[in-house]
Amino acid sequence: MLIRQFHPEKYPEKYREIREAYDVLKDPKSKENYDISLLHGKQLQELENVGREALENEDYVLAVRNFEQILEIDSKNSIIKNLLGETLIGQRRYKKALLLFFELFEDYPNNIGYICRLGFCNEKLGDLNKAEKLYIKAYEIEENDKESVKWLINLYWKKKKYYKAEKFLKEDIY
Repeated sequence: MLIRQFHPEKYPEKYREIREAYDVLKDPKSKENYDISLLHGKQLQELENVGREALENEDYVLAVRNFEQILEIDSKNSIIKNLLGETLIGQRRYKKALLLFFELFEDYPNNIGYICRLGFCNEKLGDLNKAEKLYIKAYEIEENDKESVKWLINLYWKKKKYYKAEKFLKEDIY
């Protein structure tokens, strides 16, 4: 009804606002996110700010508490899941971090950051072969991303597979 009332040629700005609102409301995921932010936006922002500051100051207990409170309200928030995972790594709670990064990996299978962090957790838990596969997967997704190269070379170095590291670097350079 509003689109008919506010024609795009006469009211381009109002039309754009209505169109954006419609797009949010027609997508169930977007609508859920909108509803959550409408109900809890200010509270979530405060918790996130405190959590980020605590993470920066390496106060991992406070950071975990804040990020977990956010996830109680907004369980699908991938940004907060990632921050919580990083915080858990800071606490050396690799099993719990691994579960979070696995969830994120399932939702975003081509996100190199999540794949590398998942690999790192596997590495810390002693599954070096799985970590290697994940680092290689991240590299294959984005060969220009030197972060995955760094992770993989460090792993080869730990495994004392110097020849493999050298071979990989030469291939990457060429």
